[in-house]
Amino acid sequence: MATETVDRVDSDENPSLICQGVRAISATNHCSFYPGAFPVAAHADALTAYNTGRGTIRFQPDRPLSSALVRKLVKTRIAERGLGRAKTASRRGGP
Repeated sequence: MATETVDRVDSDENPSLICQGVRAISATNHCSFYPGAFPVAAHADALTAYNTGRGTIRFQPDRPLSSALVRKLVKTRIAERGLGRAKTASRRGGP
């Protein structure tokens, strides 16, 4: 199955990237990564050096998130979305 990635400019003219339900945005003074509330909570111990909010991680371009941490966050988000779809399907009586 192919992964769809969307590259666009948001309403504030900031470049953004969206992939597998996870968004990353580069603003004037910082960057933001939006993996969702569950991944941020699940990996809170690894995010103590960053400014976080519900589903958001903000960081300076000169102190980026590590590739390993981004992979963990995205894998957690994908797993969460997969479980959500399975729950929804089972409630509808589908596969």
